[in-house]
Amino acid sequence: MPETQPETLPETPAPQTFALLIGVADYSTLDRSTGRPMGHNDLPGALNDLRSMAMLVRMMEVPAANIRVLSSPLSSPDAFAAVANGRDPAIDMNMAQAQFGPATHDAILEGLDWLSAQLQAPNTQGVVYFSGHSVVSTSGHPALAPSDTRRDLDDVRVVPCKDFDSWMPRTVLVSAVEQVTGPSAQRIQRFIDALLGAPFDDLRTRALQLAEAQELSDAEAGVERFMRDLGNMGDDGGATGSGRDKKAAQAVKLAGQVSYSLLEIESVLHGDAFTDEDPLRGLISFNRAFFQRLRKLPETNPVQILLETCLQEQPERALAPYYERGEVPLAHGNMAMLAGCQLRQASQMAVFDNRWHGAFTWALVSLLSKTTVKLYAGHRSFDVSYGKLTQDISALLRLMRIEQTPLLSAAKGAKDWEVLGKAPERPKRELPPVIKPKQLNGGNTGHIFQVLDAEGAALGWMIRTPNNSDVVAKGVTWTQKREYWVWNGDVTPWATTTLRLVRPPGTATGGLAGWINMPEGVPHAPAHLSAPAAPFTNSDKTPGGPGWNVSFKEPGPNVGPMLARVQKSGTTLTWFRVGGALGWLEFGTGPVAPAGREIVWTYTAAPPSDVTYGSSCEDVME
Repeated sequence: MPETQPETLPETPAPQTFALLIGVADYSTLDRSTGRPMGHNDLPGALNDLRSMAMLVRMMEVPAANIRVLSSPLSSPDAFAAVANGRDPAIDMNMAQAQFGPATHDAILEGLDWLSAQLQAPNTQGVVYFSGHSVVSTSGHPALAPSDTRRDLDDVRVVPCKDFDSWMPRTVLVSAVEQVTGPSAQRIQRFIDALLGAPFDDLRTRALQLAEAQELSDAEAGVERFMRDLGNMGDDGGATGSGRDKKAAQAVKLAGQVSYSLLEIESVLHGDAFTDEDPLRGLISFNRAFFQRLRKLPETNPVQILLETCLQEQPERALAPYYERGEVPLAHGNMAMLAGCQLRQASQMAVFDNRWHGAFTWALVSLLSKTTVKLYAGHRSFDVSYGKLTQDISALLRLMRIEQTPLLSAAKGAKDWEVLGKAPERPKRELPPVIKPKQLNGGNTGHIFQVLDAEGAALGWMIRTPNNSDVVAKGVTWTQKREYWVWNGDVTPWATTTLRLVRPPGTATGGLAGWINMPEGVPHAPAHLSAPAAPFTNSDKTPGGPGWNVSFKEPGPNVGPMLARVQKSGTTLTWFRVGGALGWLEFGTGPVAPAGREIVWTYTAAPPSDVTYGSSCEDVME
């Protein structure tokens, strides 16, 4: 029988990724127009956020020539690191080939057009990043604030429609017809009136007849673009052929329910209906940026939008009822938007690594720098899902006392997409993380686990000190061979909840003491709970009443078989080991848990009836 040869992956060209990175730190134009002191609206962390995101994109081996950087104040390649030494060989971070420009209203829209043009080719993907202010416009819609945002009461314009449900079909149809007629509002209106005024069975044929009857040049190619644009809406990954024609016909049917005056058509072509009536001039609505400007992209090419910004309502700036659905409309079903916080929350800045940063960007880059990059035929992504990443960001921010939860807006099921990519498939190649997680050695330095609840909120830490010496950290002597449960702030210890014990990745030096002493490490609580590390001994006891079932959880959704049950009574935790479950929590003699495994405590009113227990031990709280 011939020997089976190992399968080799074919060599394929690297996917083409293009990134538009925007950072607005200087809002002096807004300060001058409102009479505020200079610097009042500035964001000192925005440029550091921009540099961090550029590092992340270059870490994915995206060529600098594929990156456009828009910033205020204007930046240059000299402001970016030349080399990242975390990976071997070191990563060339040189940004000399990148394009640089101002973060103004027109430059941002031009940048989105640039990105849209790059993404027309197959096997391409786009990344949009924005760090700066955003506001709820007076018409109730989210909007970005470029560097030239200003207050001008004399420049407020008439807005024909404020309702997204009726604006969306109008935008789709007007933009599609423009592909046939050109940017003439009168021609567009005549074409739409004729299209909606006569019954038809075949939209493509009817549109071609109209184009030829009105003697429009390049009618056949224009109608082909018209059908593509109309059929490009939805979350099915990009319909083709008869499927796309069916979607186009459905779009026209929906569009026939709204009006098309010249004012409304002009507003679609040249205005921004959701910000034009706002006295803050120069705003860019999310609708214009992420729906209209990117709407003509092929759905097969993923686009990911990352926003270090949040939307807080102000007097006369309340979100429109549309957004109560929890969705921000995006151009097509292969796009995802991850914002720094939920609607109506505030984004926060803080000093991390001795520099100002947006908290969301700091957490995002910190986590993704420790994650493998996967290269596919058509895109790059990180080896973590959006659902898992948002949980991890929330947990990290809560650990830092920052109450901010990221918002994911995308097609149904996007929480399972890989970050910056789409639904996972078999990668062609992988790039190792820049920062490699460090595991602590149980025999010499101890063990440390972050305690999270089921939603990923940080509750505290569980520390298992080493077997051979005390550990002195943060002014506390942590006695050898003990467990310490350190709870965050006003968290109620041992609440009736699911607990998750997770090894934190990181780069701390100095073992357990290094972890505890890190600025973002274990907070010292004046009153912490400790317990002697006692061995399990044979016992005929069986648990009763409420308690926790304890299991390992491998990477993925499934929790493994039950290994132990824990009950709390007063100041005592009693552990009951499930019969045959060896090698887990050997107090004083072995590892707390193997590296890479999460420990899940699930609270139940009574122990499982089909489980037997072989030994037990007691932890007496001090």
